[in-house]
Amino acid sequence: QPSQAGIALRAMAKSGGKRSKQQERLLYLQQHRDVLERVSQHCVNRVLCEQPPDPYAALLDKLSEHTKAGVRFGQVNFWPSGSEEVCCEVVAWARGIELSAHRAVLPRGLVASGLRALAGDGLEENAAASLVAADLSSRLCDLVCEVEITDFPKVHQALCSVFGAVEEPPASEVSGAVALRSALEEIFLVAAGRLLGDAAPAALRSSLVRQNLPAAEPMNCQLDLAPWQHLWPRLLQPALQGGKGGRRLCVGVSLWAATLPEAATSEAGGPEFVDEAARLSREASADGHNIQADEDQHDPGEYCPPLNCINIAAKLCADLVKKVVAEGPSLATEDDFASALSCFQKVLGETVPSFEARLAGDASGGQSLLERQQSSCIFCALDLDAGTVFQEEGAKYCFAEGATERSAEELAGYYAELCRSQPSLRMLLRPFAPKDSSKTEALAKLRTLLPEGVVVIEEEAAMYRNLDLGSCGLVAQYQGNAEAFSAKPALYDFTQRASLLPSAPSYLSVSLTLQEASRSLVLPKVESWEELEAMLRPLSHFFRQVLSSMYAETRATDGREKNVNLGSAQFREGLTRLGWVDAEKYSDVIFELLDWRKHRSLSASDLAAVEQMDGPASLQQLDTFRLWLCDAVRQRQASKASDGGKTVEESPMTMLVNRMDASGSGSVSFGSFHKALKAMHHPSASSENAGQLREVFMSLDLSGKGSVSMQEFSCLSLLSARYQLKRVALVRAFLEKTFGSHKAAFKAIDEDRKGSVSADLWLDAMIKQHGYQDREDLASCLNFIDKDGSRVLTSKEFEVLGGFSEDQLVQDLKAFRTLLEEKHGSLRQAYEAFAGESSGAAGVDVEAFVAGCRSMGLSLPSTPRLLFNFLDAMHFGRLQCKDFLLLDSLDIVERLQRASDMLRPAILSIKALVADRAQGHEEEDALALDDDEDAAKASVDPEAQWVSLHKDLRDATEGEIF
Repeated sequence: QPSQAGIALRAMAKSGGKRSKQQERLLYLQQHRDVLERVSQHCVNRVLCEQPPDPYAALLDKLSEHTKAGVRFGQVNFWPSGSEEVCCEVVAWARGIELSAHRAVLPRGLVASGLRALAGDGLEENAAASLVAADLSSRLCDLVCEVEITDFPKVHQALCSVFGAVEEPPASEVSGAVALRSALEEIFLVAAGRLLGDAAPAALRSSLVRQNLPAAEPMNCQLDLAPWQHLWPRLLQPALQGGKGGRRLCVGVSLWAATLPEAATSEAGGPEFVDEAARLSREASADGHNIQADEDQHDPGEYCPPLNCINIAAKLCADLVKKVVAEGPSLATEDDFASALSCFQKVLGETVPSFEARLAGDASGGQSLLERQQSSCIFCALDLDAGTVFQEEGAKYCFAEGATERSAEELAGYYAELCRSQPSLRMLLRPFAPKDSSKTEALAKLRTLLPEGVVVIEEEAAMYRNLDLGSCGLVAQYQGNAEAFSAKPALYDFTQRASLLPSAPSYLSVSLTLQEASRSLVLPKVESWEELEAMLRPLSHFFRQVLSSMYAETRATDGREKNVNLGSAQFREGLTRLGWVDAEKYSDVIFELLDWRKHRSLSASDLAAVEQMDGPASLQQLDTFRLWLCDAVRQRQASKASDGGKTVEESPMTMLVNRMDASGSGSVSFGSFHKALKAMHHPSASSENAGQLREVFMSLDLSGKGSVSMQEFSCLSLLSARYQLKRVALVRAFLEKTFGSHKAAFKAIDEDRKGSVSADLWLDAMIKQHGYQDREDLASCLNFIDKDGSRVLTSKEFEVLGGFSEDQLVQDLKAFRTLLEEKHGSLRQAYEAFAGESSGAAGVDVEAFVAGCRSMGLSLPSTPRLLFNFLDAMHFGRLQCKDFLLLDSLDIVERLQRASDMLRPAILSIKALVADRAQGHEEEDALALDDDEDAAKASVDPEAQWVSLHKDLRDATEGEIF
C-alpha cells in the first residue's frame, strides 16, 4: 500500500502552478514526512473506529484539527478577461499551503450593475472591465479570509456587510447588488464543494450532517436514483394573471414530462438518456410485451430522467402556457377559476393526448414504472394570493367586486371542491391571508379535505423562499430554524427575479440538500423560447452533471456501508434475515414510529426507545397528562403571584402550545414537545425514560408524519374529555353497587337532610366514609352533575346520574355541531357569535354559552352546561375558538383506536423478537456470568438487548448499500 505522504508527493509533482510553489511544497513534505504519516494514519483510524454517517467530512474535520487554522478561505482575486468579463479566483489555505479552490467568470455588466447599486459608488455604467475588477477586488479581496469553507452563514454575513442586508419582505424588484451577491455566493458554494472533492450539494450536506440537522436523501450513486425519482424539482410558469395582487394560474411539469412522446420538439430536441444502450437492450428484451418487474429488478437508468430533461420539460411547459393564454380567460373574478382550469384541461388534451391526469392514489398495480413516473407529470397550480382579497372586518375573502364572500372555513371547502373536480390541479399557493386569525384551523381542515397528492404552499418563509438571501443566506436561514423548514414544500419563485436565474444552480444545490417535501421552481414569463433557453442554460448544465455523476458511480462513495444508523430498507431487510416473521408486515410501521426526527435513519438509541412504549397512550394516560398540565399551570401562576409578578390567566393548553411552538410555525415535533415539558419539569421528560411522552405524542400524531399541528394538539382536550365521561360512569356504577340507587346514595351523604350537599362534603364523604379511592373520578362526576356550577349538589342534580349515557352525549355533541353550522355557517362564526354574549376576559364563559344555546332554540337531552363542561376539558372556565373547532374532531377516539390496533401488535411483535433472541442466548449468557460481570449486566439490561439487535441488523447487511 502506498503511504499517504507518498500519494501526496506524487500529486504535488503532477500538479500545475509555478515552479517555486511546487518546490516549496515538495520540500515541506519531505521534511515532515514522518509527522504527516502519523497524523494522517491517526485520523483515518479514528474515523474507522467511530464510523460516522459522513466519514469523508469527518476525516476532513480531524485532519483540520492538526492544522494551524483548518481548511479556510483566503483571498478572492479578480482580474479582467477581455472587455466583457471579469475572472474570479477563490483561494483557500490548509496548513499554510495556498490552494486555488475555484475559478469562475462574471459578466462585466452584472458586476458593474451590482457595484453601481451600492451607495456612493461613482463607477460609470460603461466602465471598463479592468476598472470594474479593481473596484470589486478592493471590496472583497480579504472579506472571507479565515472563514471555514463550510461556514456558509459567515460567508453570507460577510457579503451582506458589503452589499447590504436583505430586505424582509423582499423588494418588488431585485437590485443589481443582490444579483451580484447571489452570483458570488454561488462561487463560494462551488469552491467549498471542490475543496471537499465533490459538488456543491456535497459541501452543503456535509455542513448539515456535522450539525446534526436533517438533510435530503443522498445523491451519490446509481442506487440513489430510485428514491429521488419523484423528488426532483418541478418547473412552473405563469399563464393567466388575476385582476388583483399576484393571483395567477401556473402551468407545471415534472422532469418526467420530458419522456412523453409529444415533448420532443425540434427546438428542445429529443430525450438524451443516461444509458442509451441499456435502454435499447431493455426494449429489445421486452419484445413489444409489457413486462412487469419488481422494484428491485429495474435497471438504475430507468429511475433517471433524460439528461436534457430541464430543456424539454421547460419547452413543453412554455408551449402549454402559450396555448392557454391564447384562448383562456383571465382570472379577474373567482368565477374564472373553474373556467380557467377547464381551459387548461382542454389545451392539455389537445397538446399532449398521450397524457392522462390522474390523482396520485389512483395508480394501479398494472402500470409500468415509466407510467407511474409520468403520472401527474403535467399539472396546474393556482396562486390565490389570498392576502390581497382578505377583508379584516368580518374576516371574509372576496376575489372581486360583487363576488361571493367566504370565510376561511368556507374557502377551504371551495378549494377542495375545485381540486376534486379538476384532477390536474395539484398545487394551491397562498390560499389564506397571513393576517387571518383562523388561518391555522382552515389550513388543517383544507388538508383533510384535499385529494391525496395536492400540495399546499403557505405564504411564509419556510415555504416561499426569499431568493434575495442567495444560496448561502438560505442555508443560514435553515440552520437557524431547521425545524420550521424541514419536511415542508418549498417554492423558488423567479418570476420577479429573472436576473437571479443564472445563479439557479446554487439555489437548486440548496434545495437538493435541504429536507424539503417537494421543490418547485417558478420560471419567469418571457417573450420567446430562445430567451428562456438561454436563462436555463446554467441550470440545465448543472442538472446534467448531477444525473451523470450519480449514474457513473455504481457504489456509494460517501461511506454509507459504514453508517452506524439503519435506513428504512436496511432495517426491513435486516429484520427479515434475522428471521422476524412479521418483518414485511410491521417493519415500515416500526421504522416510521421510531424515526421521530425524520432523518430517515435509526440509531441504536432510537431503536431502544421501543422498550419504553407499548403503543398510543390510553384515554386514561391522556387524562392523567391533562391533570399534570393543569396542576403545573396552577403552580406556575402561584409562584409568579408570590414573587409579586404579574400573572396572565391562560388556559393550560395555550401555555403549553406557546412554549412548544416559540417560532410560530404552526406545528411541533416530538423534540419540541419533549423540550417544553422538560422545562416544565415533567417527571418523564426529566428522566431517561421518555416512553410515556412518546405515547402521548403518538396519540396526537395519528398520521405518523413526525409533527403535530396546533389543532391536532388541541385534540388532547377532546380525548381527555371522553375519558372524564368514563370516570363518571365508574362513579355511577360504584353508587349503584354500594347504595342500590342514586336517591339512596344522596340520602346517605346528606346526613343533615338539608336537601343539598357541598362539593367538599361530597368528596370527603365518598373518600373517607365510603372508600372511593380516585378523587379525580369524583371531581369529573361533580362537573357532570353540577348543572349550575354552584359546587352545591341537590337531590335533583344527583338523579341526573341515573340517565347518564356516554353514547347519548356524543350523539348530542354531533347534533350540536350540525345546528351550529346551520345557524352560523361555520364553527368559527358560531364561536364569534357566542363570544359576543360573553363579558370580561376573552373567550366564552358558561353564561354566554348557555345564552347562545337558548338563542338557537337548542333542545337536546344533554343540557347546555353539560355540553360546556365537556368542551372545557381543562376546566379553565372559558371556551376558546379552538375548543369550538374540536366539534369537527369528535371521531378522534375511533381514529386513536384504529391507530392503536395497528401499532400495538407491531410493537408487541418486535419486543417478542428481542425476547426470543435473549432466550436463545441464555446458555451463552450463563457461561458468561461465571467469569464476566459486565456480560452479566448486559444479559439483563433491556437497552443492551436492543443495542445488540441494532448491531446484528448492521452485521446482517454488512457491505451492502440501501
